[in-house]
Amino acid sequence: MMPSSVFISSFGNSLANSFLMKQYCSSQARTRLQDLFADPRIHNLLRLITHNNPTVVHKPRFKKLVKDNIQMLSDKELKTIQQFSVTFTSQRLQMPPVLAERVETTVGGGIVSRDPKLQGLLPGNYKLVFTDISPGESSRDRLIVVREPDGVLRHATTSERNRMNTIYFPPSGRQLRVPMMFQGRFLQDMLDRGQYLYVLDRACNQFEPDDPQYLHVCHSVYEHINQRAWNPIHSEDQELPANPLRSLRHTRHYGPLALYLIAHLNSCGGLVYEALSCQHYARLGWLLRLIVLLKPNSQFAVSLKESQLNLPPPDEIDANSLMSKRPDLSLTSEDTQNILSYTQGLSDFCPFSVNYLFMHFKLHHERMVAHIHERVVSFFSRNRRMLFREIVFYTSTACIYLRKYLAGHAWYSRITPRLLIGALPLRSTWAAVEFTECITHIVSLLEPFEVKRFVFGPDEAAARGLQHLSLPVRDFTGIPTLEQIETGIRFINSCTRPEASVYVHCKAGRTRSAFLVACYLMHQERISAPTAVRRIRAKRPHVRFSKAQLTALDQFGEILSSRTFENFRVSVLVDCCFLFAQILHYSRLAMNSGVAPMEGSPPRAMLAEELTGTGDFDDMHLMEDVQALYTSCCSEPVTGNSVKLRATTHKLESEFIQSKAQQLIGDGDVRPSSSSSRTNSRPGENELPRQTNNPALAFILSIALMFRIVLLVFSVWQDETRWPDGQLRFTDVDYDVFTDAAKALVSGEDIYHARPTYRYSPLIAAWLAPGHWLFSSPAGKVGCHILAKVWGKGIFIISDLLCAWLQYQIITVESKIHNPALDSSTSSDPNRVALHLIAFGWLFNPVTAVVSVRGNAEAFLGMCVLGCLWLLLTRRLFTAGLLFGLCVHLKLYPVIYAPAVYLWLTNQSDQPLRSRSLRDHLLTLLPSKAHFRFGLAALFSSGSLTAASYVWFGGWRFLHQAYLYHFTRVDIKHNFAPHFYPLYLLSGLRWQVDQWLAMTDDIGSWTLFQSGLMGKLFVRLRTSMIGFAIGDTSKSAGLLEWLRSQAILNARLLERLFSTFALLPSVVLILAFALKLHRQPSLCWFAITYAFVTFNKVCTSQYFLWSLVLLPPALANLRLPAKKNVSRAVCENLLVWYGAQALWLAAAYTLELRTPSSTWMARYVWLLVWSASGLFFICNVWLLRRLLRWRKFSTYSCAESTSDTITLSGDAAEDKKTQ
Repeated sequence: MMPSSVFISSFGNSLANSFLMKQYCSSQARTRLQDLFADPRIHNLLRLITHNNPTVVHKPRFKKLVKDNIQMLSDKELKTIQQFSVTFTSQRLQMPPVLAERVETTVGGGIVSRDPKLQGLLPGNYKLVFTDISPGESSRDRLIVVREPDGVLRHATTSERNRMNTIYFPPSGRQLRVPMMFQGRFLQDMLDRGQYLYVLDRACNQFEPDDPQYLHVCHSVYEHINQRAWNPIHSEDQELPANPLRSLRHTRHYGPLALYLIAHLNSCGGLVYEALSCQHYARLGWLLRLIVLLKPNSQFAVSLKESQLNLPPPDEIDANSLMSKRPDLSLTSEDTQNILSYTQGLSDFCPFSVNYLFMHFKLHHERMVAHIHERVVSFFSRNRRMLFREIVFYTSTACIYLRKYLAGHAWYSRITPRLLIGALPLRSTWAAVEFTECITHIVSLLEPFEVKRFVFGPDEAAARGLQHLSLPVRDFTGIPTLEQIETGIRFINSCTRPEASVYVHCKAGRTRSAFLVACYLMHQERISAPTAVRRIRAKRPHVRFSKAQLTALDQFGEILSSRTFENFRVSVLVDCCFLFAQILHYSRLAMNSGVAPMEGSPPRAMLAEELTGTGDFDDMHLMEDVQALYTSCCSEPVTGNSVKLRATTHKLESEFIQSKAQQLIGDGDVRPSSSSSRTNSRPGENELPRQTNNPALAFILSIALMFRIVLLVFSVWQDETRWPDGQLRFTDVDYDVFTDAAKALVSGEDIYHARPTYRYSPLIAAWLAPGHWLFSSPAGKVGCHILAKVWGKGIFIISDLLCAWLQYQIITVESKIHNPALDSSTSSDPNRVALHLIAFGWLFNPVTAVVSVRGNAEAFLGMCVLGCLWLLLTRRLFTAGLLFGLCVHLKLYPVIYAPAVYLWLTNQSDQPLRSRSLRDHLLTLLPSKAHFRFGLAALFSSGSLTAASYVWFGGWRFLHQAYLYHFTRVDIKHNFAPHFYPLYLLSGLRWQVDQWLAMTDDIGSWTLFQSGLMGKLFVRLRTSMIGFAIGDTSKSAGLLEWLRSQAILNARLLERLFSTFALLPSVVLILAFALKLHRQPSLCWFAITYAFVTFNKVCTSQYFLWSLVLLPPALANLRLPAKKNVSRAVCENLLVWYGAQALWLAAAYTLELRTPSSTWMARYVWLLVWSASGLFFICNVWLLRRLLRWRKFSTYSCAESTSDTITLSGDAAEDKKTQ
């Protein structure tokens, strides 16, 4: 080993050399590199270290699928192909020559001629270049001359020749202009990303070997590689990339790289380190020989010459044959150790890394790295888990506060006169709670880290004289152990004061504490697990039991059953022993009349204690146990052990066991098994629907998610690859509007000014903004990353799936409300019906799936509407009001649900409507506390969001674009509503009036109306007037002229009157359906929405989602007649709806893309589209009427029908229950 002083001196010299070598190379140094490269010995070594590896050379840069080509080859053909492959590889691996920087010279003697007469004919910055473009000439011999502005004709310089040759005879891969990747920060960015091989290959194609720019690029790459030459060979850390020498090892650039690092930078340590790490000892030997040749006066070369180190084989041995005989290398272990010793003097870049490598390469490296990695991983994993749990704790605690004030969840609830379940006991409010509820005992199921400074913990309880028990259980997933349950039950039973209470709490008072209290009720009152859960939910409705907790409760119930049966058997055996003792006593008196009777019968308590202590309750040894006990209780032994007495005793025992079992089961002392309790138990009237985790629901949601992800990938491929020009895009144009608004929001611009067609709430742009903000540049410029484009679609897809989940919850809740006798926890019918409805009505409906993937926001609005309906059904009025206000803020149409909501919240008595007086009706319609709670929440939510948007998003411009525009919107283009054609004609009439008024001031001149379509129209009007003959025009001329003039002059008024009268049917139907169907909210909301969309003056495809999102819950309220088949009814409805829609689409396609050239035929195409719209309108009215008839059948005929129904309304359910 080298002494430390020598190593330190070499370290100082290496730093100085490294600093000096970083300066720009002079032309003399580059000339020296050219001479070294031309040296045969050095060139041969460079060729050897550039090993021929065909797998690296032939590896494609861009992988693509290539079919396998299988052929039958002879040995000769195979040998020929192999030789060709070797030759081709050798050509591809030919090292680029290392040349000095060229000097700009002229070929052919410089100036050809001077012609002063031509001076001034060309501008001062113009030159004429004459190039011989004859084929067959080489680029160096081609004649190229240049005419200067002063008349001089000269030969072209080297740069000019290269430029002209590139223009007329461009080599493969060479561009006329130098690519930006070779300039400044672009080159640096490529190097930072490790694209060394690509840069070098691209430079070889673009430049000549003596081009100054080529030398600059290559030397920049080499110096950047030298900076990373000590990186690990294999690295997965992005901050510390892998060693770049490994990727360049088997390429043609390795030889020039090694020459530059050793001869110019004097930094060969990285090359040796990479060869040692990869155990390439042959290449290491060639590198050492190359170092001796290039640096003969270095300390390493001198030490190597003085030693007897056997270097690798001589230069003549081929690299391929050497690598194939790797085990037979002449390098022994001693030679390897000598190499490790002598290579310490090679460090000129990072001596500390070299010292660490060679001092601890074999002994400490792997052990130290493994130990550090284990410690770092364990430290970060442990702290990461705790940090995550802390975040979850504070987040869930904040949600508890929000539920308390928004959803009305009580902080604590009294379950029994002794027990309370509650959330975290807060220091600030605990004194009042303790005094009000008279709490003396506290059971805490919090983990140690959950006891924060604001929580009333065990220390504070001891200071106040309270009994405190801590049973730590993991939140969300933890279940108390059997020992913890028994300890908690004993602790609760220790509270013996009549007025005292026990406070059982966890973080939210919903899972862990409720589980412990359920176990206590099952133990104390001998009830089943479902009964205990129902009792707790009746007092605290928002508790939740997971599937694992319900299973644990069933297991605890089985344990209690076994223990109860043992106690029951002990009681029976005690009674048998007592009776048998009495029988033996009187039998002994009868047989031995001379014996004095017993002073008293054996005490029953003593028998029970003795029998319990034995612990053996086998029926076969029952008689011996009884005899032994009687012997211990009586003064004399039992002698009558006859068969008759034994049979009598067994018979008495069996009778006592049966009678005792019937008595105990009848009194409720023995808890039945879990299976029987589930079968016979029925939910109470006040029980809320149980939240169950349905695996079938999770499965179909997963399949629906995969289906939408496939559509999302297809949409990206369709838009980006197949039709990048946008001719046939999958994405909806509305999503482009959302995207532009989100980009403007991220850039700080006015969204309504940046995208004038954006006529929605700013919240939609805000939801899409994070995707564009994450992928924006530091300068604030928003890019077009693919993830930013699909961000909004991902939100809409999630909203689509949440709609299905909410539909399932609504169907479950309504089935419980309309039919209390049907328990969803014990019957799978409601769940099965709900799954079928949401699967075929929403999740796998092609209309809904495609709309969300195309980027339409209707799925999100539908999710808000369904959430509001679900919250109303579960009586969470304040939260429902907030969500209703959000719906109205997003789009105005949810206002149509207001009458139905008002009537649903109205407290109506059970008295029939016919028997009510008018006064009762009016009093019933007066607003109550529920109305005010819901209305104020909705007003607050909608008003605050609108006010904030008004302040931050342009004031009046926001109001006009988001709301006022939709009141005045008139769609005169063709749409599904039949109103478009009259509006189209009225708009044309108004336009003609404006043109005519501009042409003439004489309003009384009717010559303009004597011809054309208007004249024919008024002729038909004149001939169809009642009371006037067809030919008699004298009487009607004045009236018709007046009507015609008024119609033309009031075209705008007619248009407004038509729009107003078109709105009246919608208003009437909304009020009528609200009065008729408000007891069935989901069906009522669907009917209102369907009627509103059908009778609206504008109807497009996205409007269908307003009613489709409510279709599955609405269908759950229907019942087909007995003679109607379900499949047939569904097929009929789908055929009618899709058939009418297909006819309209065919007519619209003809109008848009196949419009006849004839004006007469074009008018009939417009009439065809209008007729199709009318037919679609009639089909929608018929379908709505048909569905409501089925609802009417199920409501009024279920009491008389004996068949089962899916859902019953309130009155029908009561009638059926009464019968």
